[in-house]
Amino acid sequence: MICIASIDWSMVGALASCVAVSVALFFHILNLRNTWRSNSAKMVMDFASDFDSADMRNHRSHFAKLLLNARDSIDLRKNTPVLEFLKKLPT
Repeated sequence: MICIASIDWSMVGALASCVAVSVALFFHILNLRNTWRSNSAKMVMDFASDFDSADMRNHRSHFAKLLLNARDSIDLRKNTPVLEFLKKLPT
């Protein structure tokens, strides 16, 4: 039988601290996963709204006409907002 007087309370406290840190770490990881999903969805929604904006529609229309009619006249060193937008997309 274990006598309460023979228990090393500092070891019990250290063990309890380790358990508490492990539980806190577990819930922190769950929170990070949920935050990551939320931020990923927000990023997709932001890209979709930027892609569908009136300004980007005009740029896409102009760029599509250049691709169909005068592909050789496209200078990638100039301002090409459609290509710059596509470069920003995560792979």
